[in-house]
Formats: sequence, C-alpha cells, structure tokens
Amino acid sequence: FHKLKPMIPIIRKVAPQTKIILGGHGTALSDDELEGLYDLLCREEGIQYFRKLLGEPERPFRTPPFVFESQLFSLPLLGKSAPIFGGVGCTNGCDFCMTSHYFNKRHTRFLNTGKDVLDAILEVKRHDPGVESFVVYDEDLLLNQQRGREFLEACRASDERFTISVFASVKALSQYEPTELAEMGVSSAWIGFEGMEAGYAKQEGKSYAQLFRELKEVGISPAASMIIGYDYQTLETIEREYAELLRIKPDICQFLIYGPTRNTPLFDELHEAGRLNEIAYDLYPMMDGFTMGFSHPNISAPTMKVVARQLYRGEYHHLGPSVFRVMETALQGYRTLKDSDRPRLRIRAEMQKEFLVNGFAAQNIGQAFAPNNLVRARLAHLFGELESEFGPAPAFQKLQSYAVLPFGALTKLKFKYHLLEQSP
Repeated sequence: FHKLKPMIPIIRKVAPQTKIILGGHGTALSDDELEGLYDLLCREEGIQYFRKLLGEPERPFRTPPFVFESQLFSLPLLGKSAPIFGGVGCTNGCDFCMTSHYFNKRHTRFLNTGKDVLDAILEVKRHDPGVESFVVYDEDLLLNQQRGREFLEACRASDERFTISVFASVKALSQYEPTELAEMGVSSAWIGFEGMEAGYAKQEGKSYAQLFRELKEVGISPAASMIIGYDYQTLETIEREYAELLRIKPDICQFLIYGPTRNTPLFDELHEAGRLNEIAYDLYPMMDGFTMGFSHPNISAPTMKVVARQLYRGEYHHLGPSVFRVMETALQGYRTLKDSDRPRLRIRAEMQKEFLVNGFAAQNIGQAFAPNNLVRARLAHLFGELESEFGPAPAFQKLQSYAVLPFGALTKLKFKYHLLEQSP
C-alpha cells in the first residue's frame, strides 16, 4: 500500500486515460483508505472478475507457461521451475489467514480434477521440456481426497519426469500413504506447524513427528512454519515448542509472529479488545511477520522480535543449512525407492540420484561456511554416504565445488551489507 499510494498520481499524470483496477489482498483495506486510488475495485477472484468486466465467455482455465530459474550462492541452480495455479482460497479458515477469509473460507478451483492438475504440468513441459520442477499454488492441494487420488491415478498412467512442491496440512497429508505422495512427484510439502496448542482442525491426523519421519523416508522434504505470539504462549512455552520442532528436524523452517492482517477474525478480535497498535493500523510495511502488531499478555513486542530472530539463528546452528538437510532427505528417499516395483517411484529415485550427484558441487562451500564443527561433521558424513552410494564426485561437480566458493563469499557480503536488496 505504501508503494501503491505514490504510484497512482504518477499514473494519472502520465496516462490519464488509463483505468486503474485494484485487486488482491490489499483490497481488504477499508473503502476510506482506498478512496481516490482506483476506478474499479476487485474484491473477489480475479479471473472471473475480468471475464465479466470484459464480456468474455466462460472457458477452462489454462496455466500460463511461466518458467524461471532460481539462484543459490549467486549461481543459477541446475534445472528450471514453473508455477502451477491450482486454485485460490482455503476452507480451513485459520483465524490469522487472509488467504482463507478473503475468499470467505471457500476454495475456488482453477483446475477442477486431478487430471487437470497433471495436464497443466504437461502443458508447461510441452512448452519447455527442460522444466521438471513445479510449485503448485493451491493452499491445501491434497485436502480434497477425490482430486488428490485422481491426480495420483493420472500420474501412475504417465511416464513423465517431474516433481512438485505443495502447500499442505497434516490433515490433508494424513489421507495418503507416503509412497502415494512420492508417486505424485511431491518433493517438498510446506506444512503449518503453527503452535502446538493452537487447536486448528487442519492439525488433526498423524503426529508431526510421525508425518515428518514418513515423508523423509520417501525423500519428501517437510518445510515447517511455526508461529509465535499466541496468547497461551510464554517464553518457556515457545522454547518448549521450538525444541519439539527441532527434534523432528524439518528440512526448512519458517518462524513468524502471529499477525492480525485485515479481513481476518484475529484482526477483528484484537480490534474489539483494543489490543492493536499503530503497526496493525498504519505502518503496513512493518506487518511483515517479524514485528508484533498487538499487545501480548506475556511477552513485549521488542522481546518477541528478538525471539523470532533467535529462533532462526538457533535452527541454523543446530540443524545446519537447509540445502544439506534436503540432500539428506533425498538420499534417504533414493535408498527407499530405487528398487521399487512401481515405475513412478523408480522415476522419483532416478531424479533424486541426479539431484544428489549435482549436490557434490556444494561440498566445499558447505565446509567453508558451516556455522560450527557439529554441522561440519554432519556434512562430512553426508558426503561420505554419497560417495559410498554413487562413487567419487564427478569431475564437473568437483570443479564446481571449488568455483562456487567466491560466489558464497559474495552472497555472504550481499547479506551482511544489504546489497542488491529491494527497499522496504
């Protein structure tokens, strides 16, 4: 919003005939706050809105072929990725979640069936055969078991190579066998750990410990998102929940402060109780998950900010860099799946092997920049296991392992001095 406001008068001046349509989660702001900034306002799913606005007929959704390459240590990662848009909204209705409440706790599918999801993946691959990694944007893709099992059967009938990263809940993932998820090509699952006493329905099912263990056995990396700032939490409670999260060893972690965003029950509840501060009402750039926008019964805002940073530092020093945790999980999955009698699982194992062999390129930089000797020992064990499984590092990856060192130093410099970062 703080970037939008100065942009609008510039547009009005430079292109006075242009019609400005505001949409997305920012439109959860009040009419008074948005007054004068638009010609039309879209407070609903945008595709249907524009079809009605432009008088376009109904037709099936087609995934646009966006293809991108990520960077690691300032070098492009091997392989290409693409997003798949499965739908918007979520029926879980967690009190803090604008994504769910913006769409009135309804899930609007862009891809109606499991076969539609696979067809969207294959359409992108036809456009660019080099794409093998996909991120499916759908708040809880596998929650609807009928669509999930349709996707599973469609995958079983295909010999195409691909992996998908999904957003998921314990409730959704507990409906499937781990090997079924691997057959779908799931390589990572973003899972809300939230708070252990948060009491959300989506947390029902297998225990986090069991679920994470089963996912890792087939090479699926669990990414856990923990929230701090629930009223029941004290510093001791947070420490206890944090210790449990570290014990079950997610491959990737996120720690965010409970956030009262607009158009959510949490915002309304805290507003009625008079507990919101100026951050929640006015200082929108600070509503970033790292700053507390309300008064907490047990922990001050400055302390909560420090705690959030400590959780990240502690996780990094205790578990090590995420990329190597992902490699450990991939190795475990490869060993589990490589001799499977299911074709999809053998394809998955083949892709895990390629990922791991390429991972030899990170050996030297891991040792050079590891946070402590405990992590260095884990990395030495990991690469020893890789050599035992696949033989010595290939010449190209060995060369890369030395060439990447200055890029690691550059990346560290960029982070330390905030170089080439987007301004807040």
